Amino acid sequence: MTCDKLPDHYAKRYKATTYSALVARVCAAIARTPKDEGEFYAELAAKTFIPAGNTLLAGADETIAPNCCVIGMLSDDNLADKKEMASRLWKAKTGVGVNLSGLADPVAALRQLSDINHSINLGHRPSRGNMAVLNASHPKIKDFIFCKMAKDNTITNFNISVAVEPAAFRGRLAEWISKAAWQSGDPGLVVLSRGARYGPNDARDIDPGIEPIVTCVPCGEQFMHANETCNLGSINLNAEALMCKPNNGELDHVLLEHAVRVGVRFLDTVVDRLSFVDAHMRETSKRMRRIGLGVMGWADYLKRINISYASEEALRLAERLSATITEIAEDESRRLAEKYGAAVAGGRYRNISVTCIAPTGGITGLTENVGYAIEPAFAEALSYDYKTHIAMQEAWQSGMHNAVSKTVNLPASATVELVRAVFEEALRSQCKGITIYRDTCNVAQPKELGSCAVCVE
Repeated sequence: MTCDKLPDHYAKRYKATTYSALVARVCAAIARTPKDEGEFYAELAAKTFIPAGNTLLAGADETIAPNCCVIGMLSDDNLADKKEMASRLWKAKTGVGVNLSGLADPVAALRQLSDINHSINLGHRPSRGNMAVLNASHPKIKDFIFCKMAKDNTITNFNISVAVEPAAFRGRLAEWISKAAWQSGDPGLVVLSRGARYGPNDARDIDPGIEPIVTCVPCGEQFMHANETCNLGSINLNAEALMCKPNNGELDHVLLEHAVRVGVRFLDTVVDRLSFVDAHMRETSKRMRRIGLGVMGWADYLKRINISYASEEALRLAERLSATITEIAEDESRRLAEKYGAAVAGGRYRNISVTCIAPTGGITGLTENVGYAIEPAFAEALSYDYKTHIAMQEAWQSGMHNAVSKTVNLPASATVELVRAVFEEALRSQCKGITIYRDTCNVAQPKELGSCAVCVE
């Protein structure tokens, strides 16, 4: 998209006819000070930093809703309240993460939640994605694993994942998961012990009684406690404005540092501009101040500098950039804590965690990139061995506070045994979660060849 005019679907979604008008409106609505507004505008206008969907409605809608949230563990005792809360969140365009392990019949509850979600019309916005997790030890785990394989399946608005520790992925469990994922793309896997490790702060220092982390957001990039929310944004690594001059061949690290610092300030400010449908969620979100600064345009950038996505050089560069971006973002959170106050009384940082990598499905079209987040284009992704995909995810994960959203795309000819090998490889790595997608396994495949099959946030 080289012209300023927004395509019709973006104009309708974000309520602006041109990109420059969109950026001006959003920055004016978010910024604390005129100086911040100018710096926000410069980065967004240059497409070096772009916030995620809901934030791009700032200044157009009366309220700004969080991008995603977690409502925690569902049980038979709290199900009615959680369904009502989820409904309010979906009407506010917020994706929801839940764990169904406290329920006697998790699949029945999931169908009820899915039906509620389907009943909500968001107009020009796509339905929000959601995540349902079930612990591998649940007595009805088999029903959950296969719940999206039914011919009359309507659970199209939830990703599902099994919470499993690496040593437990064996026997019938591994067989069932691999077969279902081969057939439908679901379930994925999450490792909650890894997801509970994030950032420079410990949530227990803020709230000693906080519920443990039991699930993640719809696309897996943020593991959060119950009633937390997250605001997402991405550094566009392939932006012309970040390239060294005059050769436009490598990232200018001074410009990159500035974009990261501005991105952190922007996302932290968004926390104070959000509207919440629940008082407890408002309180928890403003105490934790969790933000999610990630990257996009990675595969496009590698092509620009003639480095193969499948090379050791690409992995080492990913590790360095992951560490550098988080180090800068963490330092900016420290500066914000000195100015506005820390998340933890007497602590050093403003935000409980600052970096993750979201899929950028909804905002990539605002750039000239083909790949999403750290993904290559779907047709290209199919040409890479699964170990290449997992190695890339692990390389980016190495420096991130929170998680990395990544799909291992497989050709239609992939076998169930290959799917199992993918899961086993991911569990051997330090990835916090893993999703696979076998080409054509879903009749409602979200993207044709030539683009990337990802969820939208």
